[in-house]
Amino acid sequence: MNTQIKLMSAIVSGVLLSTSMAVSAADATDSAQYKAEKTAIEKRFKADKESCDTLSGNAKDICEKQAKFTEVSALGELEANAKGTAEARRDAEEGKAKAAYELAREKCDDLSGNRKDVCQKEAVADRDRLRADVKAGGTVPPQGTLR
Repeated sequence: MNTQIKLMSAIVSGVLLSTSMAVSAADATDSAQYKAEKTAIEKRFKADKESCDTLSGNAKDICEKQAKFTEVSALGELEANAKGTAEARRDAEEGKAKAAYELAREKCDDLSGNRKDVCQKEAVADRDRLRADVKAGGTVPPQGTLR
């Protein structure tokens, strides 16, 4: 009986050790993959932003805000997927909502007079709607489109 307990204890210890090693290996792989994806996102943002250099004025500003929205969205998704929590998902969506608002405001700068005022008020209303949607568990539309 004592031998059986020792044998079972050894088996359980072996299983736990191998499981622990597998989890550690998975964490290392996940960590390496996470870092690689983050680096790729950062490189893509840099390239997107550099492509804006050929533009000027507000078109350049809009291009840069669009690149920033894309980066914030991708990094938020990466972080949310890595953490796998509702809080991380909400944080990602809040970041996207903020970047979408900044993009919308920048697009309003191409307008003037009443059209610009209306555009800015719509951007604020959309921002507030997105915030409420995110708090209710919703998501932000792709590409920063608010309407």
